[in-house]
Amino acid sequence: MIPLIIIPPFLGSNLWISYNKTDLPWYCPKKMNDSPLWLYPPLAIPPFHNCLLKLLTLEADENGEVYPYTNTTFNQHDFGGVESITHTLIFINKFMRFWPVYAPFVKYFEEKGYKVKKDLFAAPYDSRLGPNRIPEYYGKLKDLIVEAYNKNGQQKVVLCGFSLGGSVLQKLLTEKTDKAFRDKYISKGVLIGPGFGGSMPFFRDLLTKRTSYVPSLDNENLKKLIESWPTFQEIMPNPILHEEVPLLYNEEGSNFKGKDLKEFLIAHKIFEGNYLKSFLKTYERVGDYLKEPDVPIDLIYNSGRPTIAALNFTNGFDKMPVDIIGKGDGTIGSFGLEKICSLWKNAKCYNVDCDGPTCIHGSLIKNVDVLDAVYNTTYGRAISLNTKRAHKLTDDL
Repeated sequence: MIPLIIIPPFLGSNLWISYNKTDLPWYCPKKMNDSPLWLYPPLAIPPFHNCLLKLLTLEADENGEVYPYTNTTFNQHDFGGVESITHTLIFINKFMRFWPVYAPFVKYFEEKGYKVKKDLFAAPYDSRLGPNRIPEYYGKLKDLIVEAYNKNGQQKVVLCGFSLGGSVLQKLLTEKTDKAFRDKYISKGVLIGPGFGGSMPFFRDLLTKRTSYVPSLDNENLKKLIESWPTFQEIMPNPILHEEVPLLYNEEGSNFKGKDLKEFLIAHKIFEGNYLKSFLKTYERVGDYLKEPDVPIDLIYNSGRPTIAALNFTNGFDKMPVDIIGKGDGTIGSFGLEKICSLWKNAKCYNVDCDGPTCIHGSLIKNVDVLDAVYNTTYGRAISLNTKRAHKLTDDL
């Protein structure tokens, strides 16, 4: 089998935590020792959700660097295996459920004959930090690529990044490896709904300090968490790709385009103190996502679902905005990715172009047509995404 490495999405890698001395509220656990945090249901129930929010919040220093909450350490289990990526906890209509992030993907490839840690691997990471804040991760990922290559008769490796994982993969291929490494070890990259296309729903979360996962939650701990995570800044609409695109409207009807976002965010104090320094550090790198990798790239995206394209703050910036709808997969807008496809001359782009539950962002990695496309391109076969027939999902696990 040709070796395949999965790079998971935002919130798609589980986190384990250790601590024994913090300033958490009295009702929070006094200590945790390599315990699951980002998938641990008891801490998602009020008032314990405040424990979860505080523990997941990042601190920032005078240089704009971010680090974990006081006296805590985080890790992912089973690097190279799939323990950290198959399921995670999300909220749907205020109810908790486990989202089978990559379980259907893994099942699909196992049914094709793949074996985890033999020719199918996963590379989880702390997705709070964003692609620019995980330097140690890229070293581990390179080692995993070499391991996969050697375990499989020195066959080059296919890398598949979904959502934010696509942004991580682009970073690996353009900055974190040299050409000699890529030529020897990497066959191609497959990007599925990559986060650098820009997500207005997550940008709305950043501006309002609320989350669409639990719309009713208006909480100071949540506000600080959102302000602290560089990933919210990484997946907002790219200011260069959206340079002349109106993204925000104020009470007077004036618009703010991609080129205006930095000044807008500063003027409206979306970030304060050291978190502003962290944002400016992230913003310096927005142009990096325009760089085209020099390995073959297949980019799969969807423009067929109604997706927030702009926000109208008709009632003021202190109120929830009115969504202006455009195209995408419900989370990632298609405009930015189509712009990338026009800039990357050697990339092959495929538009799923479908609506319905099988075509939302989170379902793309269990959409059978998309999985068939990943499998076929891994073996050098043509990709055929039949957008006219009904799409199917693999079974949730």
